Amino acid sequence: MKNRKMVQKRLWKEKEFRLDDGILHFKEMGLLSGYAVELRYEDIIGERRIKRQPNYVLFIAAAILFWLSSLNFIGYGTGTITNILAPILGVLMSSVLFYIVYRNAQEVLYLDTIENGSIGFFRDGDNKRQADKFITELLEQRKVFLVEKYWDCVDCYEKKMHNLDWLKNENIVNIDEFKYLKDEMFQQIETEVIPIGFHSRKCS
Repeated sequence: MKNRKMVQKRLWKEKEFRLDDGILHFKEMGLLSGYAVELRYEDIIGERRIKRQPNYVLFIAAAILFWLSSLNFIGYGTGTITNILAPILGVLMSSVLFYIVYRNAQEVLYLDTIENGSIGFFRDGDNKRQADKFITELLEQRKVFLVEKYWDCVDCYEKKMHNLDWLKNENIVNIDEFKYLKDEMFQQIETEVIPIGFHSRKCS
């Protein structure tokens, strides 16, 4: 199974993803810190979620400006502040900042993992096509690897059927693929030549 590597960059942050024989290697490096993890294909649930990630610096600045302007409005109402222009301008400026934060929020695509975890891919601008292509290839490699590991390479029919149910329940194979593999398994059982006095293979 071929290896695949993808590097994504944003200001002060870099992510590296690499597929290697049933494992997704993930490394994230920031301005001051970084970390790396290895995820088995079995640990990746495969559910996709897209979230918009705002610029938190601008968001905090807009929130502080709005809060100060609100205090000025309260001060104007109580008579401690006589100039109404400053709080009005503050509210207008904070509204503009909130709009900029909303418009420039960056998309992040998350793949869920076991134990309520997730792994995020940048999906804005030039990263969109790159991320979609990589994730499609990841999920396809995951399917091929897990079907081979838990179905092709299993001789025991009972265990093979149990694993096939697991592959379907985890949405690794769809219903059509499940039916195809199930029919293929039964055809193998029917066409297998069994010497007299012997039985089909069972789990030990």
